[in-house]
Formats: sequence, structure tokens, C-alpha cells
Amino acid sequence: MSYTLDLHFRPAVPRDRVLRYFAARKYFTIVEDKLSYQNPDTGVYFWIKLRCARNILLQRTIVSAEFEINYNRPSFFGIEGERELSAFVAPSSRGSRMPKCTAWARDLIRARAF
Repeated sequence: MSYTLDLHFRPAVPRDRVLRYFAARKYFTIVEDKLSYQNPDTGVYFWIKLRCARNILLQRTIVSAEFEINYNRPSFFGIEGERELSAFVAPSSRGSRMPKCTAWARDLIRARAF
């Protein structure tokens, strides 16, 4: 049994931008459009599946992502997952979001939800 959270991005985000972001993050592994997080120090793991589309220039973009974490894990799994998701959707130092997701999705990404 797992907890799944769908994130929808408007406008869609360039796929290469998202992949560069996660490639620079510690403990993430990228295989095509599936991101795996595994921290050997804490044992925490979860997945993010990217849903792609093409824009009018036929470039691959991310229109949504599915965050998935197992329910039957200690609470620190959710806390660590929340930190990573929050960092992904939080405002950056440049004032833009990486990526901009709907407000209800940002509200759902909270440690107390776990």
C-alpha cells in the first residue's frame, strides 16, 4: 500500500530542466522518466514518475509528476519525502518556481500529512 500525490505543472516544464535538477540532488537515480530516491544512511526510499508531453516546438515537457511512498514505513520516511518534494516546488532564489505546481498540491506537501 502506498501514498500517491499527483503534481500538475502549469505551464509544463522542460523535461531536461527537471532532469538536471534531480541529477544534481543527492540520492536520486534517474531511469528514463522514473526518479528513484534512496538514502543509504536513513533507509528512506520513494519514487517520482514524470508524465511527459510535447510542446508546440515538439520538445519534451513535464506536465505532471506522481510522487509515491509506501505507507507501511516509519514516519521519518514521510518527513524526508516531504523535504525533497518541498525543495522541488519551493520558490528558488531567482523568484521563479521549479516547477510551478497548483496551489492545492503545494498545500498537500506537508510533513504533518504523514
